[in-house]
Amino acid sequence: MTGLWLLWLGRRLRTVSLPIPLRPRLRRNATIVAIGIWLACVVPWLAGWEAGTYLGLEVGWLGLPLILQLAVGADVLWHRRRLVAAALLPPWLYLSAADFLAIGSGTWTIDPAQTTGILLGGVLPIEEVVFFLLTNMLIVFGMVLLLGMERSALNEVIGRLHRNRPESA
Repeated sequence: MTGLWLLWLGRRLRTVSLPIPLRPRLRRNATIVAIGIWLACVVPWLAGWEAGTYLGLEVGWLGLPLILQLAVGADVLWHRRRLVAAALLPPWLYLSAADFLAIGSGTWTIDPAQTTGILLGGVLPIEEVVFFLLTNMLIVFGMVLLLGMERSALNEVIGRLHRNRPESA
C-alpha cells in the first residue's frame, strides 16, 4: 500500500530541482541522531527491562536499516521531504487507526507486560504506533532513495565516498 501510494504521489507532486545538493553534514548528523535513538531503545531492553521488550525488539531490527538509509541518503530524503512526508503520514495514520480499532474491539491484544504501558487513547500501545511509523519509513525512505537518487548523483556520492576513504598501508 505504502509503495503504491508513494509512486502515485511522486507523479503528482511538483518535482524538485536537480541535481540534488550533497550534504555530508546532514547525512552525518541524521545518522548520529538515529544511532542515539536506537541505543536509547535497545540498551534498556538488553539490560533486562521487560517492559521495553517490544520497543527494544522493533527499534533494534527496524532501526539498523533506517540508520543505513540515513547515512547514505539523508540529503536526498531532505531534498524530497514533501514527497517523504506525503507518502509516510497517511499509511502510518491509517494503520495506527485500524490497529486502535482492532485492539479496542478485542480482535487482538498486546502483552502489557512487554510494553511500556503508554497507551494512546487508553487503547493503543505506543509501540504499535512506533512499529507502523518505522515500517513505513523503511518503505518510503528506500523507494525515495532508489527512485530519487539520479544516476549521476549516486555516482557522485559513491565517487566522493571512494575518494575520502583512507588508503590501506
